[in-house]
Amino acid sequence: NQDTPFFVAADINVFKDTEVKITRENNKTYYELKIPWSEITLSDKPPKNGELVFSTLINENDGNGRSSWLEWTPGIGNGKNPGLFGKLPLV
Repeated sequence: NQDTPFFVAADINVFKDTEVKITRENNKTYYELKIPWSEITLSDKPPKNGELVFSTLINENDGNGRSSWLEWTPGIGNGKNPGLFGKLPLV
């Protein structure tokens, strides 16, 4: 889709207007992001089809390089391939 930019961020701070909240409860970590449309699409409005082609990845790195990762859909960890990203329904 030409309206879907391919963007890779090594650091969440590249999203200038994104709000990030990371909390830990017992043995679970929760990541909450509030990302403006203008940061992830070519528009300031949600996609007309109600879906966003999307993936995300969190690295496991204790200072000696990435040892593993967790990703929502394929397309980042084993090589950058947005064709493998999932469709995120917008509600």
